[in-house]
Amino acid sequence: MSNTTKCRKCGAEIRFIQTTSGRWMPVNANRVYYSLGGKDTIVTPDGYVVGGTISGEPTKNFGYTPHWATCKHADEFRRPKVDNQGKLF
Repeated sequence: MSNTTKCRKCGAEIRFIQTTSGRWMPVNANRVYYSLGGKDTIVTPDGYVVGGTISGEPTKNFGYTPHWATCKHADEFRRPKVDNQGKLF
């Protein structure tokens, strides 16, 4: 896992975790505790993306919230959607 840096748009402290698929995902720098099952997306330190419920209390499971879930400028980083003919939709 890399050191922390700042989001280019909102200035929040973030880090990057390499997922099991090999892609680098920006996550919020502070870790969160969670229990499995739920609709929160959590990235584990070893790169698994899991669904869980973030807990305010420490649990045996911890990970990081994807930064796109909290950044006010997340839409500016998304690539435009194109159909199979290359047209935007």
